[in-house]
Formats: sequence, C-alpha cells, structure tokens
Amino acid sequence: MSELEKALTTSTGSALIPTQIDKEINDLVVKETPLISVLKEIPWSTLVYRWNERTARASAGAYDESDVVGSSSSTPAQRTITLKMIKSDVLVSNLEIAATQDYINSFQSEIESASVSMAHELERLYIEGNATANAKEFDGLSSLVTLTYDAACAAISLDILDGAINAVQLNGGKPNLIVLANRDLQQLHKVMRVAMVYNWEKLEVAAGVYLTNYRGIPLIGSSFISTALGVSGTESYGFVLDTTQIKIPTLLPITFEDLSAKTTLDAKVGRIKTYRAMAVKGYNTFHCKINAIARP
Repeated sequence: MSELEKALTTSTGSALIPTQIDKEINDLVVKETPLISVLKEIPWSTLVYRWNERTARASAGAYDESDVVGSSSSTPAQRTITLKMIKSDVLVSNLEIAATQDYINSFQSEIESASVSMAHELERLYIEGNATANAKEFDGLSSLVTLTYDAACAAISLDILDGAINAVQLNGGKPNLIVLANRDLQQLHKVMRVAMVYNWEKLEVAAGVYLTNYRGIPLIGSSFISTALGVSGTESYGFVLDTTQIKIPTLLPITFEDLSAKTTLDAKVGRIKTYRAMAVKGYNTFHCKINAIARP
C-alpha cells in the first residue's frame, strides 16, 4: 500500500486524513519538480507581498579626515506582487470507483496524476509565468530577471556559464543555482566530461534532492524552458541565480480539499491548490538570464 493510499483512508477505510494527504502530495510534487524545493517558500498572510528594492547604492571612496561629509545614500524603491491561486481538480465517478476497486484505487490514482500536474504547472510559472499576458498568472524568472548575458547563438559551454556567473558576482550576487533547458543540461554534461572537470559528486540542495554541480553551483534541468526561440527557432535560455534573494510568499501551501460533499454529481471530487507568487529581489543585479543558447 502506498503512503498516499494510507493517507486516504483510516484503519476502517472510511475517512480522509487531510494533513497526511497534504504531506504525501507535497512529497510527490517535490520528487517530480526539484526546483520547487530549492526556492524558499515563506508564510504570508495577505494577497499582496511588498519589499524594498535598492536601486542605487550609497557612494564610497577614500577621503581625508578634514573632507566634507558626503550626503549620498542608497536609493530604495518599493515593489509589489499579487499572490495567485494554482489548482488541479480531481473527479472520479462512483461507478468507476466501484468497477475498478478490485485492481486499482481510482481516486488515489487521480490524486497522484493531479499532483504531477500541479508540480508541472508550478515549475512552468516559476520559469515562464507572465502576469501581463495572463492576469491569472504571477510573473516568473523569465519576466523578472533583467540582467542578461548573450550566448550569441552558441551552444552551451563552460565559457558561457562562466560569463553569466561572473556577471552576477560583479554585481554582488552569490550564485548558487543554474537552471537550463534539459537539452542544454545534457549537452553541458558532455562538455564537462570532455573537459575532465565533471564533478560526479552531487550536492544535496534540499531533503532528498541531489544535483550535479559546476564550480560548486548546483545544476537543474527544466522541460519548461522553450527551445524554439530566436531567428533559427531552436534557441533557448537559462539562468544563473542567487536563490537567497528569491522568495515564494505562500498564503496557502499545497493542500488537498475534499469537495465530494459539495457536489451533486455521483462522484468523488477533490482539489489540490495553493496560493502563492514569486518575488525576485535584486532582479537586475543578483541573477542573470543567459539568452540565445543555440541547439548543440
């Protein structure tokens, strides 16, 4: 019996145990999409998340003790984001449940499927969310990160990664995650093996989540970075991130809600949902988007 199946029933098999279900669903989501576990969720209690963004630092220099005290100070600006609901619904007719009970738990199977869908949608939003194009979404990394490094229509290489890493470090960022399209991550592994710099030891970035790394920076691949961009129609992009400056304000963590009692359908109905958004601090300094990565 799977852990989710245990959570779905008590010892009598008659009632749901929401807290246990939520834990198992979260475990499924993290295993499906490691990016979700790497970006830190912070509890939040309102619909809007606000923070101060320093747009200019105070000046510094060498002075004599008799020099006039300067009046320069940093320049802050307040930024805001609105949290959004992401959900995945589950519906299984009682007829199907009765007809398949000897060999499959249909409701459990649908919850697992909806959990995977939730994981994929969250990863897509984290990367390509665009609140301007779709007001129901929140902005993701592709919309928020404005510091860029041009790969100049070349295939991914260690030199390209070094250039993007240096761009972040020169601005005071501490890069600790590289995100690439799965296609480019596979190519990078080939490059690293040929260059004899491949680090076969994996870093544990979250409980049970291990990633290979370059220069001590974990590498993660995503299916939601487009590889059909640019004039050629085969270009992609990637990110070098300082995840200490990325927050996921969360009003409601990933939760399962049993809606069977609220429907007139002859079915069991449920919903997996969360209320959240993405805040990227230092969007123009501490993170870098690598543009125009060509197909290998």
